[in-house]
Amino acid sequence: MELADLMAREGIAPVGVVHVGAHLGQEIDDYRAIGFGRIVLVEPNPECHEALAAFEGVTLVPAACGRAPGETRLHLTVKRQRSSLYQPLRDRHRTVTVPVVRLADIQAGCNVAVVDVQGGELDVVAGADLAALDLVVLETRTVHEYRGAPLHRAVVQTMRGLGWRRAATWRHGTGRVRDVAFVREAV
Repeated sequence: MELADLMAREGIAPVGVVHVGAHLGQEIDDYRAIGFGRIVLVEPNPECHEALAAFEGVTLVPAACGRAPGETRLHLTVKRQRSSLYQPLRDRHRTVTVPVVRLADIQAGCNVAVVDVQGGELDVVAGADLAALDLVVLETRTVHEYRGAPLHRAVVQTMRGLGWRRAATWRHGTGRVRDVAFVREAV
């Protein structure tokens, strides 16, 4: 379990985790095994809410996360995991209107944020209380799949500029998708 190993290496206690882009909750068993006392699942896709609501002991936020509260369009693709607030360049999609919350308004009790939102990771970070987090994991892409979404290098540079260092990178398949774990720079 890569996340558990990283947290142990960095000396990060498993207090609470907020997972933005929770999809169907595939990581919940891992979060429980790590020992998180609080698990918050954030998912804008209404097609996923019933499955997520069935998990006991978690908090479900049926919304997207962004820079400011309000509403926005979610581009729903056939493969639900590829749905995004950013318009897919190749996938056929339809749109639905979903509420948007700031991460800062829902992250209480969580010291870890995992953000898997298909290109909108920096929008989530912009609405977060970063000072309250010990670890931020962001999914990134090395090729353009969503109109206007920042690529891997820009995400890493932005986080560095915010005072976070890359602690680990985990590649998916061909390496076009990478999860990058960031911890705060020591001052």
